Amino acid sequence: MKKIPKFKTEEEEIKFWETHSVGKSKAKFLRSFGFNEMNIDMLVQGLISIAHSGDIKDVLSSCIRVL
Repeated sequence: MKKIPKFKTEEEEIKFWETHSVGKSKAKFLRSFGFNEMNIDMLVQGLISIAHSGDIKDVLSSCIRVL
């Protein structure tokens, strides 16, 4: 299995995922909602806000890498 490279910036990581066989669908999904390299902070803050204010409805196990 290939190792995921270390990235210096979040922008580098997004560009990597756009060409990755699994990550490109995630990148395409996020771009469809207007998220890109220029507004990563907005995405991160939105996810943190949801995590703090939302109720947990279900927990799923995953092998997806968490940043």
